[in-house]
Amino acid sequence: MHSTWPLSDIVALASLRAFEAADVIRLVSTTASLAEALQPQPGLLDDGLDVLRGHAAAALDKADRNGTQVITWWHDAYPQRLRSIDAPPALLWVRGTLQPTETTAIGVVGTRACTAQYGKPVTERLVDEWVDHGCAIISGLAAGVDTVAHERTLRQGGITIAAVASGTDRISPRSASDLATRIVDAGGAIVSEYRCGQAALPPFFPQRNRIISGLSHAVVVVESAARGGALITAEFARRHGRALFAVPGPITSSRSAGTNALIAAGHAAMVCTATDVTAHLGVGRLVREPLATFSASSPQQQAIMDVLDGGAMHVDAIAVAIGTNVGTTLVHLLELEIAGVVCQFEGLRFARSGSV
Repeated sequence: MHSTWPLSDIVALASLRAFEAADVIRLVSTTASLAEALQPQPGLLDDGLDVLRGHAAAALDKADRNGTQVITWWHDAYPQRLRSIDAPPALLWVRGTLQPTETTAIGVVGTRACTAQYGKPVTERLVDEWVDHGCAIISGLAAGVDTVAHERTLRQGGITIAAVASGTDRISPRSASDLATRIVDAGGAIVSEYRCGQAALPPFFPQRNRIISGLSHAVVVVESAARGGALITAEFARRHGRALFAVPGPITSSRSAGTNALIAAGHAAMVCTATDVTAHLGVGRLVREPLATFSASSPQQQAIMDVLDGGAMHVDAIAVAIGTNVGTTLVHLLELEIAGVVCQFEGLRFARSGSV
């Protein structure tokens, strides 16, 4: 799809609060110019077209300085899955790299109050498997399940995309901003329908959730209270015709009330293993090249590798076995994990990669 409008004029039209994304798409598609599109509404142009275009040019310049590109609904690079939903954004402000259309994408969402004993390890286990199948992980960069999904994807060497409710340069808190930078550096992207400099506002978050669903082939809700943003994403997934899954949780946990309700109502399929989703999507496991021969950089690293040849162990037991303290052992384990030869499991248990 193509448009004869200059990009700055599309940005200018989208900046007018009188128009929603659907209005922008309709006007750009059916009129020859910004002036023609606004002719029936002269009151919108009190400052004149030149001023409006000047603001748009400034916005594009700011985006460029922040490493953010603008992709319009008419551009070939606009994600086809997102274009197909009932209310797609007219503009995407993208910091980083969007994945090819053929890449299978799984949206992972849940409560900000993710439980350390259930939601976090479940999310990590599922994401590990999906990344191993070559799937991109889509989420919203919020605290809780979103952050766990993004972080675990990066740790596993996968690609993750975050849809945000602010400009790509106005991400907060600092921990989320740092995570966003790492996502981009690892080959993923931060996506927004809001220009650089725009702070997040409450109404923007539900709109952000439709982008998570729109970019995904399937959406998985890990933990959610009876009401919450994850359930809004789930409703968008149903509306968009996306496969919707939910992880069942303890009936005593308020943070699983929403997921259990989705399953009970028949709105979402139950997820017990990552294969429940990949089998539905027809995704096969990647054939990975074996790790190159690893050389320990210290006697302690070699001792840890030797100890873990016997199977998974808790960090306390590893420290005793190699004759050092837990803090030093964790440092060595982290280095080995980064090298890809050791993996971590729930409860600070570690094993040789590929051994479990």
